[in-house]
Amino acid sequence: MQFLLGYKLGTIYVLFNMFSGFLMASIGIIYSNIAFERKPLNINTNNNEKIIFNRAVITKGIRKYKTSKKSNSYD
Repeated sequence: MQFLLGYKLGTIYVLFNMFSGFLMASIGIIYSNIAFERKPLNINTNNNEKIIFNRAVITKGIRKYKTSKKSNSYD
């Protein structure tokens, strides 16, 4: 009977922690909805650019990242 005490207390401890996290998250969401004013987002959707992922574009981006990483070293 003694060894079951650890499992019981551990389970209760984990359940209380999960309940506490849920309670804090829900209170934070409710508070932010009450305290902060919602602002509309204006997203410009008149962009005609196409996003293309092919081998040439990806290798160009990797080369650009590597060269920018070399130039930003603070040695």
